[in-house]
Amino acid sequence: MSAAAAARHADRSFLGLEMGDGASRGRVVVAERLLTPGDRFYGGAGIAIAGAAMEAATGRRLRWVTTQFVSSTGPRSEIEVSAEVGASGRTSAQVLVIGRVEGRTLFNAVGSTDDEPGGVPDGVFATMPSVPDPDACPPLRLPFKRGTTEGHLATTELRDAATAESPGMRAWVRVQDHDAGRPCMLGYIADYVPLSIMRGLGVRGAGTSLDNTIRVGAPPAQATPWILVDLLPQVSAGGFGHGSAMLWTQRGEALGIASQTARLFTF
Repeated sequence: MSAAAAARHADRSFLGLEMGDGASRGRVVVAERLLTPGDRFYGGAGIAIAGAAMEAATGRRLRWVTTQFVSSTGPRSEIEVSAEVGASGRTSAQVLVIGRVEGRTLFNAVGSTDDEPGGVPDGVFATMPSVPDPDACPPLRLPFKRGTTEGHLATTELRDAATAESPGMRAWVRVQDHDAGRPCMLGYIADYVPLSIMRGLGVRGAGTSLDNTIRVGAPPAQATPWILVDLLPQVSAGGFGHGSAMLWTQRGEALGIASQTARLFTF
């Protein structure tokens, strides 16, 4: 098994996605790491599962994925995952993934996977902000209402890397015993746009994801334990919030770009 295939298998194992290489169907039983602290399905888990299914179906590296959340679910429910490869060229594939629980749609996702095409130089036109190292940052305290479990926060550690000049929210994030810099895992660690919007508004609350998007950068030179999620809240209007984030390694490599729309609510 190649290193890339082994990494894809490790991602599916972390997410609990039972889906073989080249398969078009799989299943996930919703464990604690796929929940919010309020015991509802975590949007970051949904986009991660969709991306992992696209990689499994095509055997190629995820390039981008957009996930629309239609409904929600709770602990121990079973998600049926289907992946339809709509087009597959020499290097690229376009994929549709649908997650269903008891016949109803949980999420729809579209995206692309691609082998390394080569021939065009890589480039990054944004600049990583100057922030303290993770060890110098305090824990990031999130204003979640607690359910019976910690949800995905049981596997995730966050450090507050905010600086005075930042209008948004900056956090160092790592996942216990797993490489969070993998393409499909970027969505798992970037689902904090609603919190950044509420923090910008000075209101205690959060949001329910309507859609999440990840656009993937070049693979890092080596696995990185900590990832900087540099969140930019952009618009709050009519109870809906929109924002984005850049994702960076500790060495300043741009892992990807996240964006999100959410229905906001106060506690």
